[in-house]
Amino acid sequence: VPEAAVFAGADGRTYVSKVSGGHTARVPVRVGLSGSGLVQVIPSEPGALSAGDQVVTGQNFVGAGGAAGLVRPAGGPSSAVVGPRKSFRGPG
Repeated sequence: VPEAAVFAGADGRTYVSKVSGGHTARVPVRVGLSGSGLVQVIPSEPGALSAGDQVVTGQNFVGAGGAAGLVRPAGGPSSAVVGPRKSFRGPG
């Protein structure tokens, strides 16, 4: 999924917001490999997230009710070595 689809809750756990039937639900995930603005996510509960599911990008979208923030995750293997999230620093 795009990096913008991964959020952290107040407890520090990461999740994506899955859209189903016009509603959103938090799906707890572990962050896997990342590159080129995409992040592999592994759902904490097997089967909670599948290739083709729509997820929200940008927290403000959840309350807006629009469709611009929806993306479909790419298919592929569902397991990988889990590593730290990438940090990006601005110029300077």
